[in-house]
Amino acid sequence: MMEEELKRISFFRSFWQAEQKMKSARDRLSFLEAILSYAFDDEELPMTPTAASAYILVRPILESSRKKAANGRKSAAGRSRAEATDGASKGEANEEQSESKDEANPRQSVSDKEKDKEKE
Repeated sequence: MMEEELKRISFFRSFWQAEQKMKSARDRLSFLEAILSYAFDDEELPMTPTAASAYILVRPILESSRKKAANGRKSAAGRSRAEATDGASKGEANEEQSESKDEANPRQSVSDKEKDKEKE
């Protein structure tokens, strides 16, 4: 089971299309329960053969979604910790930065301006 419970999943149109091609309600139910059980509980349920054949194609997509969700939580947690310890938001100037000039230097040539931009 995952560290933190998954609260939502992306249900792709292709999943729906695969389910619609199944002839029996038993196959469709088996397929949908397998998707949801794996997505939310990390469990693989027994399935009908028809459902299992479609599920084999869907499972890598579910795995990728789970990994992305886990990485997103890790990234968000890292950003929260960094902001709490740093104390400065992106909008605030760094103490080591020099202040902006009020007026441009009239003697500065175009090529000098381009050089300054390249330095930044």
